[in-house]
Amino acid sequence: MADNVDTISRVTGMPRQELLSLWDEVQRNHTRLRTCQRHDFGPLTPGAKPSTRYECRNCGGWADSTAIYWYQIGLEHGLITYNP
Repeated sequence: MADNVDTISRVTGMPRQELLSLWDEVQRNHTRLRTCQRHDFGPLTPGAKPSTRYECRNCGGWADSTAIYWYQIGLEHGLITYNP
């Protein structure tokens, strides 16, 4: 009986096992990122493509430069005391 993995495999041309391996890698990465106390991705490279991956020096998880940019903005905003 076919499942969603078979459907995605058929549409993308990626073998089923490759898709399952990719999914496992994504799940492991999410776990690393969620359990990290504080990420240290280092400075972003000027002119890097949005899809450029950076690895956290603390947890080994990775994210693309767009996600890291917004993470760093959030850290900066967290340092500002909110005074309405």
